[in-house]
This record gives sequence, C-alpha cells and structure tokens, in this order.
Amino acid sequence: MNNIVQDIDTLLSNNYLLYDNFPYPEGTQIEFKKSFHTNQHDKYRQTICAFLNTNGGHIIYGVSNDCSITGCNIKQNEIDNILLFVDSLYEILKKSDGNHIEQNTLKVRINEIAKNIYIIIISCYREDNYIYQFLSGESWTRINASNRKCNLSKLHSIQDIITIKGKLETHYNNKLNHLVIEISNIMNIKNNIEQKNIKKDIVKNNYYSLFGTIILLIIIIGLSVDKYFKLIY
Repeated sequence: MNNIVQDIDTLLSNNYLLYDNFPYPEGTQIEFKKSFHTNQHDKYRQTICAFLNTNGGHIIYGVSNDCSITGCNIKQNEIDNILLFVDSLYEILKKSDGNHIEQNTLKVRINEIAKNIYIIIISCYREDNYIYQFLSGESWTRINASNRKCNLSKLHSIQDIITIKGKLETHYNNKLNHLVIEISNIMNIKNNIEQKNIKKDIVKNNYYSLFGTIILLIIIIGLSVDKYFKLIY
C-alpha cells in the first residue's frame, strides 16, 4: 500500500488552504467528494466496502475531482450526523464469515481549513484475507477510481436471527397445534364410531335376547298347552 495513503495523519499533516490543490489524485485508494450529502449514503457505503475489499483507502470530502480544495461548509450537528453514519456501518457491514468488523477498521478525521469550512476524511483500513459485505449479500471492490459490485451469500444480523427464530417457532407451533387438533378430531370420530357400534351391538344383542325370549315363551306355551290337552284327554 502507498505509504502516503497508509497513514491518514500524512494526509492531514499539511495545512491545506481553500482552493489549493490536494497533493494526491483520485485512484484506487482515494476518492474525492465536494460535500457530504445524506441522500448519497448508499454510494459512500459502496466506496467504503470497496476500499476494505481492495487495499484500503480514504474518502475525502471537500475536494473536487480536479483536486481543488473547496471544503465542506457544515455545522456541528452535521458533523455528528457524519460520525453516526460511520458508526452505523459497524452494524450493517461485516466480514463474510458473519463476524463484525474491527473497531479500528474505520476512522473519521475532520480538519478545519477555514471558519466552519472542513476537510472530512473517512479512512478504511483493510485487514488481510477478509472479504467485507453488507447483510444483504452485496459487496464491492475497487478498480482504478470506481467500484465494481459483486454478490455474496446473504448474512443475518442478530435481530434477523431472532426474527427468523420467532417466525419458525410460530410456524411450527401452529403446525403442532393444528396436528393436535386433527388428532383430537380423529379420536373423537373414532370414539363416536365405537359408541355407535356399541349401541348397535346393544340393540342387536337386545334383539337376539328378545327373539330368544319369544321363542322360549312359545316353547313354554306350547309345552303347557300340550300338557293341558293331555290332562284333559
């Protein structure tokens, strides 16, 4: 890595003046932005990711593409927003193995070059053998002075995992409850059929018992009549 770019203090060592020329041009490790815009956050994230996946680098706000130092006219609350923007990257930008990036991977340096006029530098320090990506699976690498997109497998934040776990638990609990209800319904049907069969058996048995009783009565009556006639005659 170029020693000029490797240590951000070198970039800030000079007392830059408005409309001076910045001593180093844009390239694989330096990108200029005239100012910091909140609606450009996605592009800034892409460049930061690209630097981390290549040789590291610095986004310098307050310098135009022709190396002219114009500075950023910003207020204190806007400086806070820039710091919060960088802090947010630690939550959504990770190593491809799912681990968080190290705390010293990104640094913000702010150099006042005139009254309320600043040069702001976001420095990205690459760790060897790591690939960096966003949770969505999107990733970028640096080619010359531009970024090239590549897609990796989607990663999940802790909140994603909790949400997925909750959805799975709800899904399988619903499936289990549905299965329990189905089993209960089947058992009720089985019991109803058994009860109906028992009733049928009872009726059938009662019928046979009644029929037997009638036959027995007929036999008894027949014997009695026969005995009666014998006694008479």
